[in-house]
Amino acid sequence: MIKVLKDNKSMYSKVAAMLCLIYLAWPCVTHAQTIHQFELSKTMNESKMGYWTKGNYTIYIDLNTLESNFRASSKQYNEASVSYTFTDSNGSKVYYETARKYHEAAEILKHTSNGFDLRKIRFDTDSAEYSNIYTLPKLENLIMQNFTSGKAALYYKGQRVYTCKFQTESFGKEILDHGMTTTYYCDTVSDFVFKKSQHLGW
Repeated sequence: MIKVLKDNKSMYSKVAAMLCLIYLAWPCVTHAQTIHQFELSKTMNESKMGYWTKGNYTIYIDLNTLESNFRASSKQYNEASVSYTFTDSNGSKVYYETARKYHEAAEILKHTSNGFDLRKIRFDTDSAEYSNIYTLPKLENLIMQNFTSGKAALYYKGQRVYTCKFQTESFGKEILDHGMTTTYYCDTVSDFVFKKSQHLGW
């Protein structure tokens, strides 16, 4: 019994020492930066494209692809609305309103023509009752998802480009409170097209 207790005490001491070293070393790596590069789409469906402009960047996306995204989201929120019908009526209404907006956006894209400005799509609710209850994902987030997965064409300062850089940078000085920021850009990191942060703490 004495030997087991001594072994456990030794083990606990080693674990404590390791945690202490990690804690002390953490500030040294919190601001590490890593730069990568990825390939962009080399083909475009010229017959039906939508565009989204931000600063020096213009992104073109197949409208049929976005329409499919919107319809899939509408279906998911409709299913959530049905599942909450008897347990949370307010939640069910919120999901229903969200599904309706996605469906409306999909219908807009279905009947629009090539060269459609995607900023014309608004996800704001028409009902004042729900205006402060929920917030739909911004269109920018949907554009970014297609862009980062290689399903978009990019023009930078009027020129077509086929590669894009992205920089990841960690932030925070505590193990339990830290995260990662990812910035997408072509030339300089200050002139970026997308920037997102993700909290990784517990």
